[in-house]
Amino acid sequence: MRQVSVPASSPRPDADLDPGDSPQPATHPSPRALLDPGTPPSRVSLPPAPPTSTDDTLRTPGARHRPRRGGRGPRGVDPRPGQIPGLDGLRALAILAVLAFHFVPAALPGGFLGVDVFFVVSGFLITTLLLREIDSRGRVDLLNFWRRRARRLVPPLLAVVVVSVVAARLVGGDLLVGIGRQTVGALTFTSNWLEIAAGSSYFHSTSPILFVNFWSLAVEEQFYLLWPLTLVVVLAFAPGTRARVATVAGVGLASTLLMAVLFTSGEDATRVYYGTDTHLVGLMGGAALALAWADPTHRAGLRSPIWRRVRGPAVLAALLTLAALTRWGSEGSALTFRGGIALASVATVVLIAGLLEAPSPWRRAMSLPPLVWLGRRSYGIYLWHWPVLVIAGALVPYAAGTARGAAVLLSALAVTLVLAEVSWRALETPVRRRGIRASLGDVGRWFTSGWHRSRLPRIVAGGLTLLLVGTVVALATAPEKSATQRQIEESQARIDSGSAGSPPAQTTSVGRDATGLGVALGGAPAEDETEQRASEDAEEGTGDSTDSSSDDDAAQDAEDEAEQQAAPSPGEVQVNGSTFRPDEEGLLVPPGDELTAIGDSLVVTSADGLTYRFPGTSYLAESNRQWSGATDLVAAAVEAGEVRDNVVLHLGTNAGVDEKALRSVLDTFGPDRNVVVMDLYVQASFTEKSNETIRSVVADYPHAVVGTWNETISQQPQVLQSDQVHPDIDGMHVYAEVVARAFDELARRG
Repeated sequence: MRQVSVPASSPRPDADLDPGDSPQPATHPSPRALLDPGTPPSRVSLPPAPPTSTDDTLRTPGARHRPRRGGRGPRGVDPRPGQIPGLDGLRALAILAVLAFHFVPAALPGGFLGVDVFFVVSGFLITTLLLREIDSRGRVDLLNFWRRRARRLVPPLLAVVVVSVVAARLVGGDLLVGIGRQTVGALTFTSNWLEIAAGSSYFHSTSPILFVNFWSLAVEEQFYLLWPLTLVVVLAFAPGTRARVATVAGVGLASTLLMAVLFTSGEDATRVYYGTDTHLVGLMGGAALALAWADPTHRAGLRSPIWRRVRGPAVLAALLTLAALTRWGSEGSALTFRGGIALASVATVVLIAGLLEAPSPWRRAMSLPPLVWLGRRSYGIYLWHWPVLVIAGALVPYAAGTARGAAVLLSALAVTLVLAEVSWRALETPVRRRGIRASLGDVGRWFTSGWHRSRLPRIVAGGLTLLLVGTVVALATAPEKSATQRQIEESQARIDSGSAGSPPAQTTSVGRDATGLGVALGGAPAEDETEQRASEDAEEGTGDSTDSSSDDDAAQDAEDEAEQQAAPSPGEVQVNGSTFRPDEEGLLVPPGDELTAIGDSLVVTSADGLTYRFPGTSYLAESNRQWSGATDLVAAAVEAGEVRDNVVLHLGTNAGVDEKALRSVLDTFGPDRNVVVMDLYVQASFTEKSNETIRSVVADYPHAVVGTWNETISQQPQVLQSDQVHPDIDGMHVYAEVVARAFDELARRG
């Protein structure tokens, strides 16, 4: 189907409005299409007769509204033509929020709501564009509409994919894990559903996802695909503006309710965040405003005296609401997914409404040149910023809050802005003006006609060829799993099996001894020596003659050994009933056979290092374990006698710390166990707050101490794996040292 016909309410030339640009009026529009809605007469070039009032600035002075085409078609549809000032500034605020969330998540934990601002703006602009086409032509040219969207979105997207994949291949590491799926998703605008099907996480991952930010492009493109047809149906069957707005708003409300129902507190929220079905509220909110604004009688109430009185306070309230949600919201908060995203969308609708119909301080603020510059390039900035940040972090590992981290982040931001500017000038603007086919023709002619005059065309052609070949090679050689994931699986298998190279000293239904985990590192008991001694004892015990003197000697040796074990070693101390002895570094630590490590993937990936330093440690550890299930797990293990007198506790890597659950677990351990609670190191919005919670809660328990993993690893992030969360081989020994120092601190308290 090429065209969907809906008789127009007022046939006139269409002023096309591209949601990614700052649209300009058509070359030869009608007089009213020359005007900027709400612009004062002194600032607008008009035909000889001036407008009689502010409300009339969109019409030809003295002209009557032309009759409807044949008296048929949707009533109440007469969209404003021309450019809509201030929207670029609103886009700038949205991209700033997204950048803050990805670059410094602790500074703006809810910055991901900037994407919802983009959704509302897109819903409003696309619906306005379609209504203009229906009003001027009486139909929607679907193929032309989709062609314009592709012309706007695809060229810069292709550039980002090709350059990023090749750069990631050169850097190496885990950057290309899953890149085939990501590339298919990017080019087909199905990233959100492919990542959901693959079980990927937007908020937490064991490997960096190079195109994690492309999910929102997929949602928008799916909206572009389906919304024109849906809008035609709404206009055809809904009797008036109120019914149309109510229908569209109802779809947004249904999507919000579905998100709230599917969201489960304490679990990863990627499904409800990525899902097109659960994340429609912003797009529908913008569409509802466009439908209401297109009503020639009421104009969404934006010309009423009441709105003129409350517009300033309403815009201020919406700004404060959005600021509060981005500052204090987070991906771990149930409020975010049970009304928070919808509230941010409603606030954005109010902010857009504040830009319409008449000049205002808010419109002037959003029209400031720096914001306009940033807003017009917001699409390129959004595309480039995440791949640049991920690649920069792989090249130069950094910790948040350090000078090195600041240098990496600032460099990544500068590169992002430069690439976005190049994309704007070399790709987006030429293609928007000339079209994809004409632009390709221009490039082809430049390549073929300029070789005899300059080397530049052949250099560029060679570079493009290398990029394409490099992309194919990178896609063909990409690893299936990250090094982190492989280590987690291998360590988890050894923990579950009880040993790797030596029989388990203890195997239980909940926790398993992991003595063998450190064999490869030299930390487990020397099994060969043990077997050799056993063999020698067996050989000495064989034979026909056994005298009583040998039995007496054996009994005396056993008695001497018992006395030696009973006598305190130099420097050992009793800590809450457990014996701590100095290790090779002089730190007072418990023996490994009196230690249990409980936690998530951080404990799993650090198990080799822990067992090397504390041979005989038992484990209650599993990847993706969270606080929501920790209380029952620990209670069952304590009741079964599977938790030893000294405990390492590390949970919250994936979703932060639950204060109530932490207190419950520490109460379950009771006052007779020594507990090291490891703090968190992960570049997430909840990290700082979670560590404050850990310090505050642990201070109330005399026999608990905080393991300063965050502070320690921040000084040496190079010992982390590519996800900048889990330790590598060197890092697991650093982890064990943090545990040892924490136990030493506990031992020296009293």
